[in-house]
Amino acid sequence: MLELGLYNKFNRTYWLRIVEKTNYGFYAQLYLVDGLNFTELRQKVGNIQESLCCIWIMRTRQFQNYADIQIVIKPMDYEIPFEDLEWLDCFEFKLG
Repeated sequence: MLELGLYNKFNRTYWLRIVEKTNYGFYAQLYLVDGLNFTELRQKVGNIQESLCCIWIMRTRQFQNYADIQIVIKPMDYEIPFEDLEWLDCFEFKLG
C-alpha cells in the first residue's frame, strides 16, 4: 500500500488480517488507521489487482473500521471442488 501512496502522515497504512484460506484464495479483513478511508482504496483497486495478479472483492459497511475482502488468486474453473453453501442474505455473494 505504501507503493500506491496510501498512507497517512505518520507513514502508517491499512492493516490486512487473513481470516481464512480457501481453495481459490483468501478471506481477509482490511482495517483502517487514522487519516485513511476506503474511498481512496477503491480508486486504487485496479492497481492492486494488477500488481497481485488477483481479483480483489471488497465489501464495506457503514460505521465499521474494517472491510471484508475476498482475494481470488486461482482461476475459477472445473478443477476447484464444489463446496456446499450456507444460507446467504440477498446482498451477499460467495465465490466457489
